[in-house]
Formats: sequence, C-alpha cells, structure tokens
Amino acid sequence: MIVVLLIVINLLLLLVIGIGVAMIYGKVKTTTTFSDNEVKSLKRKHRNETSYKKNSEDLQLRINKQADDALNAMSMLQRFVPKQFIEHFRHHGLDSIELGHAIDTNVSIMFCDIRDFTGLAENMQPKELMNFLNSYFYRMNARIHENAGFIDKFIGDAILAIFDRHTSNENSSVDAINASIEIYKALELYNSHRQKSGYQPIKIAIGLHHGSAVLGTVGSEDRMDTTVIGDTVNVAERIEKLSTEYDVDILVSGSVLNNAKKHSNFAYRFVDRLRVKGRQKIIDVYEVFDHLSDQQRSNKISVADLIEQGVMNRMKYEWDDALACFEEAIKREPQDRLAFYHLKKCIELRNAHRAMLSNDELDILI
Repeated sequence: MIVVLLIVINLLLLLVIGIGVAMIYGKVKTTTTFSDNEVKSLKRKHRNETSYKKNSEDLQLRINKQADDALNAMSMLQRFVPKQFIEHFRHHGLDSIELGHAIDTNVSIMFCDIRDFTGLAENMQPKELMNFLNSYFYRMNARIHENAGFIDKFIGDAILAIFDRHTSNENSSVDAINASIEIYKALELYNSHRQKSGYQPIKIAIGLHHGSAVLGTVGSEDRMDTTVIGDTVNVAERIEKLSTEYDVDILVSGSVLNNAKKHSNFAYRFVDRLRVKGRQKIIDVYEVFDHLSDQQRSNKISVADLIEQGVMNRMKYEWDDALACFEEAIKREPQDRLAFYHLKKCIELRNAHRAMLSNDELDILI
C-alpha cells in the first residue's frame, strides 16, 4: 500500500510540474506572438528607417558634391578674377561683381616688361614661347603675391600688378619696392637655370608709381573684366619704358619713394626730373638697387650727388656746370651708364638751346 501511495504521489507531482511548464510556455508564447497587422507595421517601420538612412546618405553626398563644385568654381574664377579684387569690393560694401562697379583708391602700380622680347620670341616655336612665358610668369607672380600684391593682367610679355593695403596700415609702396627687389633675385636664379639648359638669359625692366586709381569692371553683359585705370597707371607704364632708356633695373617715381621712406630704408639715387608726355606736372624718378652687390651699390652711391647736381644745373640751362658734373661722375665711375646717358643728353639739349629753340621744347618727356 505504501508503495502504491508513493507511486500515486509521484504521478501527481509530475502532473503538477507538467501543468506549470505548460502554463509558462503558453504565457511566453503568448507574449512573443504578433498579429499580422503588427508584423506589417514593423516591416514598414524597418523599410522607412532604411529608406531614411539611405536618403540621408544621398543628401550628404549631394551636399558634399555641391560644396566641392562651389570650391572648384571659385578656384577657377580666381584664375581670371584676382581674389584681392573681390575682397576690395567687399571692403567697400559690395557683395557681388557687376558691370560698372568702380572704386577710387590709392594704390602702388607696377609695370614689369621683358627687354628685347620681340627678338627673343622670333627664335622660338609657338609652344616653346608659351612654355617660356608661363615659366617666367609663374616665378614673377610668386614674388608679387609674397609682398601683398596681385596681378591685374598679363599684357603680352608685360605684367601689370597692383599693391593695395586697404585692410591694414602697411605701406603699399614698400610692398611694391620689396616685390621688385625679390623679382630680380628670382630672375637671377631663373637665368642661371636657363644658361645651364643652353638658353640665353633675359633682362627685364620695372617701373613703379603711387597715386589714385580706379578699380572696377568693364566690358559687356556677356564679357566682363576687372581692371585698374587712371593717370597713375599711365605714369607707371611710362616710367617702366623709360627705365630702359636710362638703363636701370628698377625705376620709381618720387611719390613711391617718399611714401616708402616713411616706413623703410632702401638703396636709391636720383635719376632725373621730367614731365610725362600729356601731363603738365613735373615728377622726379629714382633708381632702387637693393638687389645689387655691395660693391655695385657703393659705386652708384659714390656718384649720386654729382648726377643729381648735374640735372639741376641742366634744368636751369647751366650747361657748362651740368656737363662738368657728368664728366666728373664718369671719371669716378667709368662704367656708370646713367652718367653717360646724362652727358649725351645734356650735349644734345645744349646744342638745341644754342640753335635758339624755345625753353618749352627743351622739356624732357617720357
């Protein structure tokens, strides 16, 4: 009996355990079961989340591409329109570049030209000529930019550069002179490379002037260009051309030198007093030669007073005194080409004066 009773009790325990397990299983099964609508909703949510993520990634890619395109467009634009032009317009409250914009401002202007370029170009093939110019411009452009200037335009083999410190108290004339000095240092290295490659060295001339000019836009609706115009630009160009006649490397106006001397010291000497063709105002021009060796600078300075005094005598038609100054300068420095230029010019003017020409016709013109 006892054995039977034990068996019955065990069966009852097993039954209870089975019922408990069944209840638990049934509860778990009930909590993890979803209706069809719930399944569809979950699937839609998953699809929406996947679609949103993909759309976000696509949007980010489009934004990145548009940003890259804008940067590329700006980079291309700056190759044709100097960014300094745009910054200058912004400084004066203009947010866009439109035809007819004009700003009157004080700037220092540089003209830089290759001497005897025509003869040099005649011996080159077209592709060789373009490669030469691009190589030359690349080196000159770097020195201009390093000294807070920018190139307005290339005119054949010539460079028209602007130095404009409109956002600071720095001096644009100092920038222009420093750039000119650095250009000649770069030219010396460039000529060394050319000679090693079997090419002839090149010579350049630089003219600087400081004054008021108009920066603006010219052209038509479908073809517009930025430019700088005015008397200051014209005088700078004529000073550059005159530097070849005087046979000096860097020729600057008195306005540039006087403006620069307030902030920095340079090696220079007086060259001439003259009237620019088409203008009534007389200007003084000076040679800057910091790029030369110590000995060359010393030689030029040693006769600077004689040349200046000779020019002053010439302006007063004191021919004998003027000639004596130039002759003494040549005696001290037989290789000084500026002294020879003035001696020859003074003799021509003296002879013209003796031929009874009027004083007005004796004015020295660029």
